[in-house]
Amino acid sequence: MKKEEIKTWKEAEGWAVEVISQEKRKTRRWFIAWILTLAALFVSNLIWIFT
Repeated sequence: MKKEEIKTWKEAEGWAVEVISQEKRKTRRWFIAWILTLAALFVSNLIWIFT
Protein backbone atom coordinates (compact mmCIF):
# COMPACT_ATOMS: atom_id res chain seq x y z
CA MET A 1 0.00 0.00 0.00
CA LYS A 2 1.35 3.41 -0.91
CA LYS A 3 1.06 6.35 1.43
CA GLU A 4 -0.91 8.32 -1.18
CA GLU A 5 -3.65 5.64 -1.24
CA ILE A 6 -4.53 6.01 2.45
CA LYS A 7 -7.95 7.55 2.97
CA THR A 8 -9.15 6.24 6.35
CA TRP A 9 -7.66 5.70 9.79
CA LYS A 10 -8.06 1.94 9.36
CA GLU A 11 -5.93 2.05 6.19
CA ALA A 12 -3.38 4.26 7.96
CA GLU A 13 -3.16 1.77 10.81
CA GLY A 14 -2.66 -1.11 8.39
CA TRP A 15 0.04 0.82 6.54
CA ALA A 16 1.85 1.66 9.80
CA VAL A 17 1.77 -1.98 10.94
CA GLU A 18 3.15 -3.07 7.56
CA VAL A 19 5.99 -0.53 7.68
CA ILE A 20 6.92 -1.43 11.25
CA SER A 21 6.99 -5.16 10.53
CA GLN A 22 9.25 -4.60 7.51
CA GLU A 23 11.64 -2.49 9.58
CA LYS A 24 11.72 -5.09 12.36
CA ARG A 25 12.83 -7.71 9.84
CA LYS A 26 15.54 -5.40 8.50
CA THR A 27 16.72 -4.55 12.00
CA ARG A 28 16.93 -8.21 13.00
CA ARG A 29 18.95 -9.00 9.85
CA TRP A 30 21.47 -6.22 10.54
CA PHE A 31 21.73 -7.18 14.22
CA ILE A 32 22.55 -10.78 13.28
CA ALA A 33 25.17 -9.52 10.81
CA TRP A 34 26.68 -7.36 13.57
CA ILE A 35 26.80 -10.30 16.01
CA LEU A 36 28.50 -12.50 13.40
CA THR A 37 31.05 -9.77 12.68
CA LEU A 38 31.76 -9.35 16.39
CA ALA A 39 32.18 -13.11 16.83
CA ALA A 40 34.58 -13.24 13.87
CA LEU A 41 36.59 -10.41 15.41
CA PHE A 42 36.90 -12.23 18.74
CA VAL A 43 37.83 -15.52 17.09
CA SER A 44 40.46 -13.91 14.89
CA ASN A 45 41.96 -12.09 17.88
CA LEU A 46 42.07 -15.28 19.94
CA ILE A 47 43.75 -17.15 17.09
CA TRP A 48 46.25 -14.31 16.71
CA ILE A 49 47.02 -14.24 20.46
CA PHE A 50 47.47 -18.01 20.88
CA THR A 51 49.57 -18.69 17.77
